[in-house]
Amino acid sequence: MTTLKRLSVELLEDLIPEYKSITVVYDETKTTFTLQNITIILNSDYPFRPPTVLVNNNPYHKFILPPCSTRISQLVHEETQTCLCCHSIIKNPSLWSVAHRIKHIMSEINSVSKLKIKIKYMLAVEDICKQFESRLNQNVDKHIEKRIMEFL
Repeated sequence: MTTLKRLSVELLEDLIPEYKSITVVYDETKTTFTLQNITIILNSDYPFRPPTVLVNNNPYHKFILPPCSTRISQLVHEETQTCLCCHSIIKNPSLWSVAHRIKHIMSEINSVSKLKIKIKYMLAVEDICKQFESRLNQNVDKHIEKRIMEFL
């Protein structure tokens, strides 16, 4: 009963004010929340263990793993100083705490989404500058790349 009470508090205080469309399915073994393209499956051991998270119906670890690109991995490391799995409350059990709520999970997912968008912009700016350099036959000042990224 305590878990149910906690879930209703999380739903009323954290999720309903933030998300317009939430689907909740409850059965004896688990509770499933669907918010936008994210599914959070809370097993009976929640909040003592992190839930299972799906993004676009794919396991969360696939969402946070960078593609097999050295450049993307370098950019992720430059931005986070570590890999995304290492500081994930969802994937790193040593970081999970009973105090974490669904809003913390959503916050992590949103942060990773923003990081992925930023890295896409960084790659696009690099490509544009390289194309510009090849047309001018001279190097583009790195400050230009920085200014473009600040604007984005």
